[in-house]
Amino acid sequence: MHISTDPSTTDGNDYVFTATAIDGLPTDYNKISFYMKGSSSKSVSLNVYKTDGSYEAFNLEDLSSDATIEVAENNQYNGTINTGGNWVLVSLDLSSLNDVNVTDTSGDILALKIGRNADYDLHFDNFTIE
Repeated sequence: MHISTDPSTTDGNDYVFTATAIDGLPTDYNKISFYMKGSSSKSVSLNVYKTDGSYEAFNLEDLSSDATIEVAENNQYNGTINTGGNWVLVSLDLSSLNDVNVTDTSGDILALKIGRNADYDLHFDNFTIE
C-alpha cells in the first residue's frame, strides 16, 4: 500500500484503511508486524481492535529504523518518519493484550490513521499477526 498526500489533502486525522478479522487468525498472538519505507512530516497511528469493539492505539512517533511499538494512551501523530529509502520492520507489541479481535469476522482487527495537514510518502507491506 502506498500513501501519498500533501497538507492540502489531509484536513483531518484520516483512516487510510480498516481491516476486518478473517477466519484462521491465531488465537495465541504476541505481535502484529509489517514493513514500511518512506517519509512523512507527521507520524502514523494504528488501532488494534478488541473483542468488545474498542481499540488500543499504537503510535509510530519518530521512526527511521526497525522498531517495536508499545500500546499508547490515545492516537497521536507526533514525530516524523524517514527510513532513508530502506524497508524497516515495525512490530506492534500485543503481549499485554488478551482480547484482540481475532475471531469475529464481522468486526475490525486493525486500522491505520494519518495526521492532518501533513506530507506522507509511505509504503506498507506484508502485515502479519503472530
